[in-house]
Amino acid sequence: EALKVSAERFTDDPCYLPKREAVVQAARALLAAVTRLLILADMIDVMCLLQHVSS
Repeated sequence: EALKVSAERFTDDPCYLPKREAVVQAARALLAAVTRLLILADMIDVMCLLQHVSS
């Protein structure tokens, strides 16, 4: 949601530096959240594989 709001403001005036910085900050937060989600999914996959191999 934060990325959507900051992107809408950014498209109104893309040359305004604070708006550009807000978009970058929101995008970085989104990327960090996606990265954490992918790491968690990988950990779950490894746990399932280990359980399957050990049984």
